Amino acid sequence: MNEARYARLTREFPGRAEELFAKNEEAAMARYQHLLKLKDMYAQA
Repeated sequence: MNEARYARLTREFPGRAEELFAKNEEAAMARYQHLLKLKDMYAQA
């Protein structure tokens, strides 16, 4: 939220911004979980 592009999006389109931030957080968590699985898989090898 420290970047102007995010602040502007939140200010101009609050509903859309909330939806996009939620989708982004979900995608980030999915990527993180995938990386944890890869780490565990390679640790066992």
